[in-house]
Amino acid sequence: MTSELVYELVERKDSPFYYNIDLTGEQKDVSIKQGSLAPEIKSLVTRTKRTKELEFEDYAGILIRFFSAVRSLDPSGWGDTNSTFYKARILRALLRVLTDIVIKSKNPSTIGAPSFFTSLRKIDPDTLSPEVIRRAQGSAGVTDLYRAMHEQVFGK
Repeated sequence: MTSELVYELVERKDSPFYYNIDLTGEQKDVSIKQGSLAPEIKSLVTRTKRTKELEFEDYAGILIRFFSAVRSLDPSGWGDTNSTFYKARILRALLRVLTDIVIKSKNPSTIGAPSFFTSLRKIDPDTLSPEVIRRAQGSAGVTDLYRAMHEQVFGK
């Protein structure tokens, strides 16, 4: 299901990633790679399947609405690798926050982009400076970014 969801993010016209994820590793002009997002999407599906009855279309819709909200945090920077929210590590950490949102929601398939945006705008972009991101190497670094974002979205 994970690979199909990534493919949906690329193929759907309403997706913020419409033809902007490198599925093959051969598109040098596309900065977001399937391998960056797929593990976190798999984790989202795996962790939420235990408590939520979501189908493929539910997950696809959630992801598209969520990334639409992320894009709304910096619309002019979407697709620009210099933008705070358009970096693979940041997107991976944000997907972990999404997992928490879905788990805490009574009906996650109905969460709209405005609700996601309300939660995500609590994240201070200054806490995601290029220096912080450079220090966030590997999965431990993504975990640190996730913890900082989680605390800002949900409180301590």
